[in-house]
Amino acid sequence: MIVAVVALIVAMGGTSYAAITLPRNSVGPRQIRAGAVGSSELRDRSLGVRDLSRRARAALRGPQGPPGPAGPPGSAAAGGAGGSGTVTVKTAAGSVGAAPVDQEVLATATATCDPGQRVVSGGASTGDPAIASIHASFPAATGSAWTVTVGNDTTTARAFTVFAVCIT
Repeated sequence: MIVAVVALIVAMGGTSYAAITLPRNSVGPRQIRAGAVGSSELRDRSLGVRDLSRRARAALRGPQGPPGPAGPPGSAAAGGAGGSGTVTVKTAAGSVGAAPVDQEVLATATATCDPGQRVVSGGASTGDPAIASIHASFPAATGSAWTVTVGNDTTTARAFTVFAVCIT
């Protein structure tokens, strides 16, 4: 019995000593063996997408599904009261710079309608969804342009295109 009690005190004493003497946040990647930390040791919602590697983020994207059914045809009077209903698409090229490791760089570009036109829709294309993310996509307060903000977390600058669907 005495040996068991001594062994228990020694075992608990080492753990207690480490818990008391180690400074906060002193354990990092060098001290943790690969595979030693699993999902059960992580607090819910403690990791964000930015905490995942590029490979892990790419694995989250599934294959593109089949196209949906075609929508109904639009009305001939799409231009509204007194409008001719002429639809044009305007584009603007944008570029987002290279990001330092574990950081993200943002860039904004705007596609503007011709005078007399109003914007009815818009968006952006990054060319490859694995290399950039769209943070914001919205019409201008004037109703004549579409603005998009794109983020890049790769170490290579990336191009993107902004689209504005304009109507007369």
